[in-house]
Amino acid sequence: MTLLPMLLVSDNGHAFSVGEMGLVFAGMSLVNVLGAQPMAALSDKVGKATVMVAGCGAFSTCMALLPLAQSKPELAGVLTLWSLAVAGMSTAPTAQVVDYAPVSMRAQALALQRVAGDIGMLFGAALAGAVADASGMETAFHTNAGILTAVTAWFLLRRLVDARRGGLPAGSKAA
Repeated sequence: MTLLPMLLVSDNGHAFSVGEMGLVFAGMSLVNVLGAQPMAALSDKVGKATVMVAGCGAFSTCMALLPLAQSKPELAGVLTLWSLAVAGMSTAPTAQVVDYAPVSMRAQALALQRVAGDIGMLFGAALAGAVADASGMETAFHTNAGILTAVTAWFLLRRLVDARRGGLPAGSKAA
């Protein structure tokens, strides 16, 4: 997310005006708002881990494709999928935290889950900016996509190993 505004407004990117950039973010928020409930229902139906892995996979793909989008329609398609992925990556982890955390610690667990993204931005923004300065926006987006793909693969692998061992917490579904 750190690089997206820079890509939208840069002369080497899409050269959006500030107003156009605001509309892009409003559109992304609308897709996220409309997608949250269906993603939550999907999480309940197929499993939270499944939705998280699919959401992270789609998000990684969008990060890799975004700097390659040459036109506004291509950009709109990538950002729509990006927003749907974020909807899945928002609802499923929150629901999983509720499943895992004891009632007496639920608020603390949700607070930690909430700030995890901020912690990622704390370090990720600096790293992404440094990579973009050193190697360009495309490399920065692809680096971020690669990191998220690796973390997602690790999460999926852990879920599969835990499922094979029968070590899933109560109320969860296998990936």
